[in-house]
Amino acid sequence: MPDLVRLSAESLRKAEKYRENRDRYITSNPDILGGTPVIAGTRISVYSVLGRLQDGDTAEDIAKDYPEISEQAIETAELYAKAHPLRGRPSGGPGTTESRSSGKRAVRLKSAERSVEERGWVTKTPEELLDGFKEKARRDGQL
Repeated sequence: MPDLVRLSAESLRKAEKYRENRDRYITSNPDILGGTPVIAGTRISVYSVLGRLQDGDTAEDIAKDYPEISEQAIETAELYAKAHPLRGRPSGGPGTTESRSSGKRAVRLKSAERSVEERGWVTKTPEELLDGFKEKARRDGQL
């Protein structure tokens, strides 16, 4: 029986710590993202944090992107998003690649950049592309 008391006391302590962190770090205001829960003092939704974490980023990665946000706030946002999942249909229409979490879009972009580098494709700046089009037009007698 003492193990049961110890385990329930530990669970109660964790639940109380989560409640304190939730009240400290998570807020919801109809004027900010239509009331979507965000990390207090930011417009970063708890669901975008969860999306980034599910897509492979770590709390440290997110903290580097947003130095004003503590890792504790990020972990609390993750727990909150898991405890309060989004309901209803996903946003976006047919054929869109964006999801409700902005993190997935960022991961897709990172993945595309890695793919370009791995394949050895040459990436050019817009100026370099424009110069190439002008050169081609000159060769073709269009300029």
